[in-house]
Amino acid sequence: MHDTTRIIVIYDSIYNAVFESQVLTPCKQWLQKSVRHNAYIVSFEQSIDSAPAMLEEIPLIAFKRTFYLGMWQLQQQIQQLRSFLAKHTHYELIARGPFAGYIALHARTTACQKLIIQARGLATEEYAFTHQKSNPIMRLLRTKQLRALEKQVYSTNAPDVIIEAVSPALKAHLIDTFGTPATRTTLAEHDLPAAMQKTARAAHRQRIRAACNIGANATVYCYSGSHKPWQCPKETIAYFKQQAAQNADACLLLLTTDITPFAQELSAQDIPPHRYRLLRVTPEQLPSYLAAADYGLLFRDNHIINKTARPTKALEYAAAGLTIIHNGTVDYLHDMRHTIDSQKPS
Repeated sequence: MHDTTRIIVIYDSIYNAVFESQVLTPCKQWLQKSVRHNAYIVSFEQSIDSAPAMLEEIPLIAFKRTFYLGMWQLQQQIQQLRSFLAKHTHYELIARGPFAGYIALHARTTACQKLIIQARGLATEEYAFTHQKSNPIMRLLRTKQLRALEKQVYSTNAPDVIIEAVSPALKAHLIDTFGTPATRTTLAEHDLPAAMQKTARAAHRQRIRAACNIGANATVYCYSGSHKPWQCPKETIAYFKQQAAQNADACLLLLTTDITPFAQELSAQDIPPHRYRLLRVTPEQLPSYLAAADYGLLFRDNHIINKTARPTKALEYAAAGLTIIHNGTVDYLHDMRHTIDSQKPS
């Protein structure tokens, strides 16, 4: 019997905010299931000089990532990965997103037993949404490049390839837009965080509320994430302001690395300092802080990238036992228990 070697290829960097929860933690959990399991993470980084050789017990293979100019420009990365894969006689590949998927598709050797391409979102739509004010010609060129890449990756019908979508809505979109074979498309479940035990949640709730000077009977609304426009920070705070006007015991718990812009937004909306806690916490601390809250806030713009998404914060909120308050723009939330569809404040 062969030892099972899992090689995970990523293109969005080990420094991506969701790397630990969506890549590293599931990989470690998989390794713990059998002594015959071993794994590597291959990452294409803008700078490889500072990349560690190991990610705890998992070896990291770092290659240089360059600015994307077209599929032809990925040939160097394909050759680098192929040279690494040639050292292995039996392995399975997991590729995160269309860039890693394209490279893995063309680099895999005959020793590859299976290739899972994880569709995490829509690269073309995300680019178009975040670059609406860019030069129109450059924007058009870039979207054509990205759409061609996604089309080639997600339309593959190779018998050893599985396309893994993060949500039913994304699965349907891939099938309708790129002709992804329905029989070779599955839904991701391996990276769902485990639900926190009730006793642990109660202990964390008491400890964190005491540390943050939040009353035991306060109604705590939590937002965890960054201050990006597409995450609707202004609308999130406006929603809390509405709730605070009706409930003197309402408190907003903001867990973010973007302390300054959130502080400015809180001030602009006249939220008194005693009504919120603005904190930066580590990924390891995050679950215990989430457990201190009652509700998790998740507002998004009405756009295809949100409709088809499976937000990481929704999974984290749910695992910590929070009821999720959202504005109905993410299809995935409609299928989750304990969510409240609320109109986004104007």
